[in-house]
Amino acid sequence: MYIIYPYDLDNEEGFILNQTKLLAQGKTIYPTLNDYPYTVGNYPPVFQLVCVPLTWIFGNSHAIGRTLSVLSTLLIGLIVFLIVKRITNTNTPAFIAALFPFATHYFYRWAAYNRVDMLALFFSLLGIYLIWRIFEIHNSKSKISGVLIPCILFILAFYTKQSMVAAPVAAAIYLFMKDKKQARMLVFVYLVGIIIVFLVGNTITSGEFYQHLVVYNMNPFSWFTVWLYAKNLIYFYPIFLMLVLFALFALGREKINILFSLYFSFSVIVALSCGKVGSAVNYLLELIAASSILFGISINKFRISKPMVINVLLIVQLVWIYHIPYKFEYGETPTKKDWFYARETEKYIQQTMGMIVSDDAAMLVRNYRPVLFQPFIMSTLARQKLWDQTPVVNDLNQQKFDLIILYFDVNRNPDLERYTEEMINAIRTNYHLVDHLGKYWVYSRDSKL
Repeated sequence: MYIIYPYDLDNEEGFILNQTKLLAQGKTIYPTLNDYPYTVGNYPPVFQLVCVPLTWIFGNSHAIGRTLSVLSTLLIGLIVFLIVKRITNTNTPAFIAALFPFATHYFYRWAAYNRVDMLALFFSLLGIYLIWRIFEIHNSKSKISGVLIPCILFILAFYTKQSMVAAPVAAAIYLFMKDKKQARMLVFVYLVGIIIVFLVGNTITSGEFYQHLVVYNMNPFSWFTVWLYAKNLIYFYPIFLMLVLFALFALGREKINILFSLYFSFSVIVALSCGKVGSAVNYLLELIAASSILFGISINKFRISKPMVINVLLIVQLVWIYHIPYKFEYGETPTKKDWFYARETEKYIQQTMGMIVSDDAAMLVRNYRPVLFQPFIMSTLARQKLWDQTPVVNDLNQQKFDLIILYFDVNRNPDLERYTEEMINAIRTNYHLVDHLGKYWVYSRDSKL
């Protein structure tokens, strides 16, 4: 149901779908923001480019990106299993470690989204797995072929999501302890690859590659948000974290665990970026995957020395996890009503010829309408004085948009994070609510459509 649902399940899914459509048409996803479209390509293009060939065949559909995310997630679980199985030489801890991420609300919510995160994490985890196999198990000597494929995977991970740096940093330090020549090769190949791709992308886009991926990504930061995520992580997964820390500190001196201890440590640092305004649980996905490896190692140690203790601890953690969906509405499956409301809302788009703003961008893409405005990121840039919102506010005041579809009521419950106060006031003053269908509020410049 998740995969085939044609509308947005997440606030950014539709904008990723639009980027895939634009790339399939040979257009840029990094516009100048001097005129419409006012949209930001805040991720590198690898995920979208992978989806492009299937888009040529099957058309614009969330099912393509969501299927890619689901497959990536399953492969992430497989890699965790292979790592823990090789370290512990037994299946049970490996199965538990591999399946645990799927029990977390982070993976549960994100695995089926048309978003870049799961593919980026797959590339990153596969790269560090290959480094470990090549240099720990096969004890490869100083050959560039030993680091080439992992480097390519690390570069792909970075240009899928630019925060995926924990794995290459951990791999470089690990190799420095084992073979300095190989470490230098890895760092050189990785950095040269990153720089070459950046220079090519920046040249093709006349500098907009840098603007979108760096300047427009510098959202305000809140340590309070970091604390909220940390508190939830500790509250829902205390036993999981306890076993991870046991592996990190009690077993960290064991040679075979060094790489994954480093990977976990750097994934914690990267996870602190969850403090960015607009962050979501995807900022913790790599941390959960890295933690699961140490989790499996811990389980194996307790299974040998205190089997009854570890069985009780795992049961308690499982029961604790069971209560999460009742506290947070994560990963809700679309209902028949959701389908109905979305289809009825979509009819307004089909009946409208002029300019449209829609929080559900997939509706625009499905109906071959341009995505003109990306509300959250553009409003954030406006507050940071990185973009002048005057043209959009003026167009709202002059009723140049024929239709506006929002996820909220501008009069009773305005979302001042997705839209600026000036935009909200302009919609409130110049547009009429013509329908409310489920999560959609439909506004028109005419009182009746």
